[in-house]
Amino acid sequence: METKQQPPLLGKLTFAGRLLLLIHLVLFVGGSALYICDFIPQLPAGRYPVIMFVTPVGLGCFFLFLILTWILERIGIRIYKQ
Repeated sequence: METKQQPPLLGKLTFAGRLLLLIHLVLFVGGSALYICDFIPQLPAGRYPVIMFVTPVGLGCFFLFLILTWILERIGIRIYKQ
């Protein structure tokens, strides 16, 4: 019996899907860095977990990704290959 291997995640995305994913990864990393650099100087001295600063940016990028994916699908631009 031969098992058919599933393509990796990027293999399931079209060019538009890959571009959308890349843009959101750059937004997530850049947004997190800007948020940390802007917010940390206002805090009192101490140690803070990075996840505390990354979570709001990550959630924003996630919901933006979902909304843009839905909009692109509605106007006929495929994100996933058939």
